[in-house]
Amino acid sequence: MTWIMGSIDQSLILNLKLHKTAKDMWEYLKKVYNQDNTAKRSHLEYEIARYSQGNLSIQNYFSGFQNLWAEYVDMIYVQVPIESLADVQEVHEQSKRDQFLMKLRPKYEAARSNLMNRDLSPSLDVCFKELLREEQRLATQTILQQNKMHDNAIAYAAAHWKRQLVDNNCDVRFSRDGCIVRDQVSGKILTKGPKVGRLFPLHFSVSNFVSLASIAVSSTDNQPSNTTVRHSSRIIRPPNRYGFHTSLHTTLTSVSIPSCYSEAAKYDCWHGSLDRYKARLVVLGNKQEYGVNYKETFAPVAKMTTVRTIISIAASQGWPLHQMDVKNAFLHRDLKDEIYMVLPHGLPSSSSLDVCKLKRSLYGLKQAPRAWFDKFRSTLLQFSFKQSQYDSSLFLCKTFTGIVLLLVYVDAIVIIGTDSALIARLQQHLQASFHMKDLGPLTYFLGLEVHYDSSEISLNQHKYTQDLLKLVGLHNASPMDTPLEVNTKYSSKEGKVISNPTIYRQLVGSLNYLTITRSNISFAIQQVSQFMQHPRHLNLVVVHRILRYLRRTPSRGLFFPAGSPPHLVAYSDADWAGCPDSRRSVTGWCMFLGNPLISWKSKKQDRVSKSSTESEYRAMSAGCLEIVWLRGLLAELGFSQSNPTPLHADNTSAIQICVNPVFHERTKHIEVDCHYIREALDTRIISLPHISTTLQRADVFTNAMTQKRHQFLVSKLMLLDRSTSI
Repeated sequence: MTWIMGSIDQSLILNLKLHKTAKDMWEYLKKVYNQDNTAKRSHLEYEIARYSQGNLSIQNYFSGFQNLWAEYVDMIYVQVPIESLADVQEVHEQSKRDQFLMKLRPKYEAARSNLMNRDLSPSLDVCFKELLREEQRLATQTILQQNKMHDNAIAYAAAHWKRQLVDNNCDVRFSRDGCIVRDQVSGKILTKGPKVGRLFPLHFSVSNFVSLASIAVSSTDNQPSNTTVRHSSRIIRPPNRYGFHTSLHTTLTSVSIPSCYSEAAKYDCWHGSLDRYKARLVVLGNKQEYGVNYKETFAPVAKMTTVRTIISIAASQGWPLHQMDVKNAFLHRDLKDEIYMVLPHGLPSSSSLDVCKLKRSLYGLKQAPRAWFDKFRSTLLQFSFKQSQYDSSLFLCKTFTGIVLLLVYVDAIVIIGTDSALIARLQQHLQASFHMKDLGPLTYFLGLEVHYDSSEISLNQHKYTQDLLKLVGLHNASPMDTPLEVNTKYSSKEGKVISNPTIYRQLVGSLNYLTITRSNISFAIQQVSQFMQHPRHLNLVVVHRILRYLRRTPSRGLFFPAGSPPHLVAYSDADWAGCPDSRRSVTGWCMFLGNPLISWKSKKQDRVSKSSTESEYRAMSAGCLEIVWLRGLLAELGFSQSNPTPLHADNTSAIQICVNPVFHERTKHIEVDCHYIREALDTRIISLPHISTTLQRADVFTNAMTQKRHQFLVSKLMLLDRSTSI
């Protein structure tokens, strides 16, 4: 079999893979290629290989492609055994679809990528239908762009089968070549329009456009005598992708905005209970289709590690923190996509078929967050700011007199720096470019409460914690000293499954957000997060215990003292085979910038470790990655780390593996990516001092412990109870 597969042309191997023995392969080759049509088959294969769309329409390209393949497969299938015919047909259908898509013109690249990257591969017929819609959309877009250069107004008509008069004075007649608009009284031809896809662009003078703006539909019966009507058994309708049958452009300029509640009550679109004097027009983004009217939606937001790092630097250096808020952030960006919106219910309109063409983003659009961030980013870059290489939501500008940092999280903005003049000019520039609100010193940011003192900055989530306890009904419950019981392992098979897992998932998600300032519950949240799929009553009891632990210290948070040296220090630890179900270990590490804690992690490892040394080694490697990223960020902010960052570990064997690459044979099974830490050690990015297990601060991220031990480590993490003002 190997000899046969290696002796023939590579393009023929596809058909041979279905045969299991060398005899079957040989018989197949004998039957197929010992025929008189060998030359014809080779010619067809050549024609299929060189066939492409070129200047053909999608319809003509598809028809020619189908004809070539039909003739080719008829010749092939005659020789295929019946038991293998279904497999051969399946392979050929997939190959035919891929060849059809790859031979399209470059302007269909977006549609082609969308079709080929779907989880379930669409059939060739589905691809053909979607490409037809894309062709019509591109043709209409081209006409729109061309008509922007003309002074004449333009409307669009779409053909339907029911007869309707238009504007009581005009009659629209369709033919295979175009559309004719006549005055009903005089019979005079007012305008003509060619056919573009399934739409008919009509040009009018500005004086006529007002009276003809309501053109929507017309009939195909009673055609003019000088036109030829195309008869077809297929019902033709314009695309109904957006839920309407016209492409009439309209605006909301004719709608009067109410100045009081009594005026708003006159229209259905303003109805509702009065809570605030604020109203927004929101679109139904769930009706959008990927690849059709939106592509990229992700908008970067600031990393919480970056937020804590900058606050730590501001506290140590005495930098002021300013806060600004953007009003209606998602309304500031022009749209790149062509999007139509059905009019809101109750909005006055001349026709129920009217739609709006959006020129700017609205709330609800899937691409609105990304469009806003692109607009804000371009505005800052024009103001001589640079985007950080380590966090895309951080922007910085260095001058001769200092540095200014700007951090953005959707519509919340934090400005930090030493150049007060540049900060003032930046605030003026942003207020001139957007609708901004200066909130003064930073006090409340994304649910984080910031408190100042002469020698410190503290960060907590007191109000968020209290609201969560009231929501669950545990605000008066007896508090607990530790978040988890000691020496207790939680399994996915113990206890009865909760009938409604939504409550459990909501609580765990809310607690996970609390870990932004409460690092002491990170390991507990990691434990309960493993059972989100099928939570049990025992898991819910553990969640309630965590909440009762928070009840004891609701105002506890991170403490950033003044004058702390900006030197990076790290700790890493691991709990070997801590999971009773998978026997995977738990990684824990934490990073300090001087005294304050700025980054930490508690996470189950992605594979089983064969020894405690291996699990510790993996934890050290994971911590090393965070060290490299933090060192790069600090260097960009002007606080380069001249000395290697100490990574404290309590396992001497793991340290020896890093120091000695040929320690012993038992290290061969450790993956290459874990040995990344050796390179960091050789290049003096890190150092590996040994630390006693009793002083290992990262131990709180890998184990449940006694009250005394837990309180000792929490104090080492610079977590203190502070009073709040909110």
